[in-house]
Amino acid sequence: DAVPRKNEWFRDGIALIPRDSASRLLNNLSVAENLALAIPERVARSCFGHISTPMLHMVANRFYEETGVDPGKQWITQLSLVERKLLSVYRWEQAKPKLMILQEPFYGLDSAESTRLNIYLKQRCDHGLRAIMLMGSSRAAQTICGRTVELNRGQEARTAAEK
Repeated sequence: DAVPRKNEWFRDGIALIPRDSASRLLNNLSVAENLALAIPERVARSCFGHISTPMLHMVANRFYEETGVDPGKQWITQLSLVERKLLSVYRWEQAKPKLMILQEPFYGLDSAESTRLNIYLKQRCDHGLRAIMLMGSSRAAQTICGRTVELNRGQEARTAAEK
């Protein structure tokens, strides 16, 4: 029962990143503020939940550095689709989940954007992030994932070994 329920994004160390995560970011908040929403207890350092401006800047600077997003893009509306997807994954990654479940992470991206997101996800997995990607295309999954499991109506149809 640890898997997040409907309309829940984080529960018992499991983060769920829905297919439309890029459109769920709050446009009226800055990139830094969107980042802080997922990790208030880690950055507030007080019982009041106030997050200091220097702490917001530190969290945002780390995001820009680790994802390659232009630091001049301070607002969600300035980000491209792939940059918003990077932000939606990165912010939940900062909550230190045991597992991330990504639903169709490449949905809506062109091949260059998919490659950029794939490189980022591969780097994160190489550094210990555990992730499950739920994808509709087995061909796309096999080019991205180390190990794939195909399901047919909820039943395992085939398992492909790691590359």
